[in-house]
Amino acid sequence: MVSIQINLYGRLGTNLGTNIKLDFLENTSPTIRHVITKLIEMDPILKDILLKNDKLSQGTILLINGHIMNRSELGLDTPLKEEDHITVDKLGFIEIVGGGSEEKKYDYN
Repeated sequence: MVSIQINLYGRLGTNLGTNIKLDFLENTSPTIRHVITKLIEMDPILKDILLKNDKLSQGTILLINGHIMNRSELGLDTPLKEEDHITVDKLGFIEIVGGGSEEKKYDYN
């Protein structure tokens, strides 16, 4: 059995929890695609969040042992090893809120 440790951050871990261990058969060479597929099987909502056109959707950040995988030439077919640690997060929009109702005028002279 090959076990891969996964951390899901933000809303990704809402239904599954933030710390997951996925097991693959010994003769399987797991890839990122296998991990994503298993996560989606466990929580189908993740499909629309993580994938778009069979690629990681924009704003999805996936790290393998702290290194960003999004730029890997192999993409979702990047192979994994027993000791690999996967981190997944999704960037959202950050709202910046300003306060005050008075219009301030500055005199730079």
